[in-house]
Amino acid sequence: LFLYRFLDFQLAHYNSYAYDIIAFIYTSVRLQLRRERLRDLLTAYSNMFKECLDFYNYGHLAPSTDEVVAEMKRLSLFAIIIMTCEAPVILAEHDVSIINFILLLLFY
Repeated sequence: LFLYRFLDFQLAHYNSYAYDIIAFIYTSVRLQLRRERLRDLLTAYSNMFKECLDFYNYGHLAPSTDEVVAEMKRLSLFAIIIMTCEAPVILAEHDVSIINFILLLLFY
């Protein structure tokens, strides 16, 4: 299905794996691709996660794709936060400083 692999240390924490998936997908994947292939992306993640856990003899703990989807839905508020707070900063024009961007958000 996919020939790509990704390693993501964006959010170092002990919590649900879905936080990392949400942060990656909503800050790094183009909107059209996300809309058209989200289930495929989550299936690829689920399969690779299981492969990694199998390597360490913990494959029985791997979530199914349906469980990954359910966890993503459970954390949908986090996805909204990422889209409204982080994505605009990431997508801002390069000539816009972060300070000016934050001031614009806070005071206008």
